[in-house]
Amino acid sequence: PHNFNQSFAIGSGNDFVLEGDEYDTAFFDKESKFLHYRPTFGVWTSLEYDHADIFPDMKSLEAMFEKFLSKISPSGALIYCRDWLRVHEMSKSFSGHKFSYGFHEKSDYQIENFQNSESGMKFSIHGQVYENAMTGMFNAQNFVGAIASIHVAKNIKPESLFAALKSFRGLKRRQEIRFESKEHRVIDDFAHHPTAVRQVIESIRSRFPDEALAVIFEPRSHTTRRNIFQSEFESCFEKADYVYLSEVFKAEAFKENEILLIPEIVKKLNSKGVKAFGPLKTEAILNETLKVAREKRVNFLILYNGSFDGLHEKLISSLKNL
Repeated sequence: PHNFNQSFAIGSGNDFVLEGDEYDTAFFDKESKFLHYRPTFGVWTSLEYDHADIFPDMKSLEAMFEKFLSKISPSGALIYCRDWLRVHEMSKSFSGHKFSYGFHEKSDYQIENFQNSESGMKFSIHGQVYENAMTGMFNAQNFVGAIASIHVAKNIKPESLFAALKSFRGLKRRQEIRFESKEHRVIDDFAHHPTAVRQVIESIRSRFPDEALAVIFEPRSHTTRRNIFQSEFESCFEKADYVYLSEVFKAEAFKENEILLIPEIVKKLNSKGVKAFGPLKTEAILNETLKVAREKRVNFLILYNGSFDGLHEKLISSLKNL
């Protein structure tokens, strides 16, 4: 978090906020980390298949969330995102207090009047207007999940929550602008799942609607290197002007019929008017992006969850010397 410059903070109060991770606990414990916690209030943001190295199918992933619901204290509550149909359906099995949030019209904390702009987002809940410098509908969902949780648990006044949200400056590697000049920006984001990729692209597009958007993506996680989401990856980049796809990271770890097919993604994007290239090595990506940078104002959005061979630093250094 940019506000704290560290990933944790120890305060003086009695409240404890912890992120629950559905990834496995350890090599000897393949159940989700969040099953080791005993929350008073549980916040459920989403549910989508991921972590193919841990969960063979959606059913096995859902089983972890079913167990998570059983861990929430009867004296507390479940706060969940109503926009995810499966989350809503599974939440029905929870017998305690529960509250929903999201854009869905039946949400207890409904997001209304949502606006995205270069300066950030604005939306309202129950008539109270909230603002933040970040953008994207998914960020609004997460913010409202936090607002709803605080209101349910502590009954804090809305105006106090408004001030807190407005002061939040975001996170590293989440739409982080690493470089900005009169002609170009380099934006860093951790997104690698196709849903996250699509949402971040849409967010940047709505934030800078009149500027060209070049997306650079490295398939590196266990799930994204495989062809599980082949069709999803063929469509999630559609709102970009340019797409540069690296080679699949350590593709030799998989059978040939399991690997994400980069040429097919490129072919499909080109057929829809997106100028796509790949698979490319890092140096080739750098050379191709600089060709575009010399011609027009471009926002470069780099999506990855590894080091990407230092591409950020190489691109920023090259842009400075154009």
